[in-house]
Amino acid sequence: MNKYILLALMFLSHFSHAGEDGSLWVWQSNNDERTFSIVLNKSAHGYNGTYCAVAMSGRRVDCSPKSATPFFTRINGEAFKFKTNYSSVFGEASLTLNGEELHWEILVPPRGEHYAPKSAVLKRHQ
Repeated sequence: MNKYILLALMFLSHFSHAGEDGSLWVWQSNNDERTFSIVLNKSAHGYNGTYCAVAMSGRRVDCSPKSATPFFTRINGEAFKFKTNYSSVFGEASLTLNGEELHWEILVPPRGEHYAPKSAVLKRHQ
């Protein structure tokens, strides 16, 4: 029961980062073991984003704190650097919008511990 409360709190905390002009994207494979979501905010030349990955039924949390520097992407499949929130190391990923689906792909895995999935299909949370 406690793990479900923790997962709900992490999800709601990440959702609060979206603000009025942000959008929350949720992994279609979320389950009791693992969740993943991305918050994107429109900027002048693309999007600033943060992610939240929860694994091992809530025992590993890799979520961006409010003070985290967001990643920047144009959501067109080109590589961008992201910093893991669990071990504070960098990796490279890409985001591609395909209709109503947002595709996340890690191109260069971070060398440290992280819990974002290698690839994920996300849908906009309504």
